[in-house]
Amino acid sequence: NYARELFELHTLGAQVFGAADATAAYTEEDVKAAAQVFSGWSFGYGQAVAGRVEKLANTGEFMFVPEWHVAGEKLVLGTKIADSGVLEGETLLSILARHPSTANNLAFKLCKRFISEAPPAALVQFVADSWTANADATDQIAKVMRVLIAESVKYEAQIKFRRPQDYMLAVMRPVRGYVRITPDFTYTVAKTGHRLFAWPSPDGYPDIEAAWLSRDQLNSRFNIVIYMLLANHRFGESFFNPQAWSELAEQFVTIYATESGLQSRFNVNWPEFDYGTRQNKFFEAMRDTLYRAFLHPHMQYR
Repeated sequence: NYARELFELHTLGAQVFGAADATAAYTEEDVKAAAQVFSGWSFGYGQAVAGRVEKLANTGEFMFVPEWHVAGEKLVLGTKIADSGVLEGETLLSILARHPSTANNLAFKLCKRFISEAPPAALVQFVADSWTANADATDQIAKVMRVLIAESVKYEAQIKFRRPQDYMLAVMRPVRGYVRITPDFTYTVAKTGHRLFAWPSPDGYPDIEAAWLSRDQLNSRFNIVIYMLLANHRFGESFFNPQAWSELAEQFVTIYATESGLQSRFNVNWPEFDYGTRQNKFFEAMRDTLYRAFLHPHMQYR
């Protein structure tokens, strides 16, 4: 599983598995051989090793256990890897890091994350070339990101739908706010489906609009804002800077009135809330502004 995930998710990409171009692709035999390369790689959590009196230290740190390693030469991606214990894995990681398919796959992921769901092919290639050119740089990723940002301005501006955690931070940033982290708040964020480190599979949270844009999702997002505002009321703390809040509300009302293109893109109805309850009475006077400011497309997209 580790070898497959390393190839599919973190380096070469699932799209080149079994591809016709053997120089760009990998096969099931490569996955199996890579699994043997990494056999013996583990971490110490007090586990027993057959033939040893002492158990491994319970440190949580990386350990190589020779007894668990498959000895012998391995053939991975057309390269023979000599029988060398822990060095086999380090050798394979170096091969993967410099592989052209890794450059293409990670370039696409970066462009998808920071530019758009369907980034221009020319931009992806430009970023991939930068990845390869900076293979020996100690700040390779930083250099690639600078290239990505600088080159992206040559293309038509793209907008991306914010995932819930990104949206929460976007709400906090312009009003210079903070929030008290309580079990209630953690539950409120979890309801959006974007609780930190909770995605059940190794591919990570979806990075596409369709996965996050729904009426229930908008409702959950709005509940985050409600909680943060209520924290101000409950705990007597100034979550929102009043002047910043006023400026933001005025700015968003103006945007709402003038930018019809954003309205049409956000083609779902506003969630309905009961402002008759005692706690929501606190927001009654701000109802229209809250709707426009925090559920407006301008805040949902970046």
